[in-house]
Amino acid sequence: MTPRDRMLRVMHRQLPDRVPVVPGFGPWYASRIAHYDMFDLEEGRAHPGRLMAELTRKYGCEMWFWTGYQDGIQEMSSDGQKTVQTERKRLDADSFMETTRLLTPRGTIEATALHSRMNPVHPRTGYIKDLTRDWPVYRMAHGDHWTWDNRTMMMDIPPEDLELGVTSFDILLPVDFWHELRHDTADMLLDLYDGSVTLQEIMEWHREYNLCRLAARLQVKPLPDMIHLAGSSSSLSVISPELYYRYNLNFINDVVALAHAAEVPVMIHHCGRSGRLVEILHEETEVDIVNPLEPPPGGDVDLAEVKRRFGQRLVLFGNLNTFQLMLHGTPAEVKAAARQAIEDAGANGQFILCTGDQLGRDTPEANVMAMVEAAHDYGRY
Repeated sequence: MTPRDRMLRVMHRQLPDRVPVVPGFGPWYASRIAHYDMFDLEEGRAHPGRLMAELTRKYGCEMWFWTGYQDGIQEMSSDGQKTVQTERKRLDADSFMETTRLLTPRGTIEATALHSRMNPVHPRTGYIKDLTRDWPVYRMAHGDHWTWDNRTMMMDIPPEDLELGVTSFDILLPVDFWHELRHDTADMLLDLYDGSVTLQEIMEWHREYNLCRLAARLQVKPLPDMIHLAGSSSSLSVISPELYYRYNLNFINDVVALAHAAEVPVMIHHCGRSGRLVEILHEETEVDIVNPLEPPPGGDVDLAEVKRRFGQRLVLFGNLNTFQLMLHGTPAEVKAAARQAIEDAGANGQFILCTGDQLGRDTPEANVMAMVEAAHDYGRY
């Protein structure tokens, strides 16, 4: 059974030959192991997807290509009106600030991001600083009617690399979309609690744009391996259950309905405190897969309890701690924790062993190998 077959079987609630193991590394970790830095990736001297594929082969694990290799669909035209300008300000030899401006007939808005040699791009300010002033500019820039390409970026992935795992078609949850535009968490939360008419308009625009984009993607073959609903800012480490219900739940169900009509599974990512969200997703949606089920202290998920209560329907995708166990633990401790996770959640095959979020750059390679060894040694069906 290939790594891709193994992942797809679990995602569709079928029994594989063993528990798939996805160590949760991305370009940040992979570039260090391959002796590159983030500027090498940005400037094309190394390809993030290829780096991740090479490590997947080396470790004998499976991969979710959440970045590097993408399953996207390009927007071909819209009635938006904008000119895009970018400007870089060098801070030192290892970092620069990039400003992106959107110029429209209704005004100009800008966002900034810090680029660092040793760390991923870090957004510093979002496009929306003043809700009523800046949203009309953003909407004019992006328009209200769109057409899409008839091919997916998934077709550009080398077949030998795609056999190492799965990719995903990514959609931000409404709260996460708004956090990305605002970027200031306090302002985002105030907006969500206020629930102004303007914010309602914004959420409806987000819904229309993304359902249109998803519908277009589902017309293209090959179909997505899965839909990934990105919900980091929708964690209960950030918002309340009430806000989750108000802004996210209906959208989740809209996405699931479209995806399931095409027999495509839906995964949702909530890092941080997500125990209550797993219950909501189980009881009030038809989401198929939940990731990464982060344990304490970063999250609040008891994997064995979640498996007992919700594991007959939900595929569980988690949940080894990254910033203590994987970063500072010993290989023996990692292997023991991975074995325990398999014992807690591996029954009936609806489990993918993963980390509780992205691996830190400086995670010891021996710890990653220990995690993979546990799946091979203890995860056979």
